[in-house]
Amino acid sequence: MKQDFYKQKLIDDFDLSVIIPDRDQRSVIHSVIYEELCLGKVVSTSKTAYL
Repeated sequence: MKQDFYKQKLIDDFDLSVIIPDRDQRSVIHSVIYEELCLGKVVSTSKTAYL
């Protein structure tokens, strides 16, 4: 997520403005993906945290 090649690809190919989440935000994202979504769990508080 932090590597320039990810960011640059999105800028070059899709003309997007890329915002990199800070450390705490990345921790939440990682937790939701691997401890919930990969296990088929959808948690409303996680949705709120993303928004």
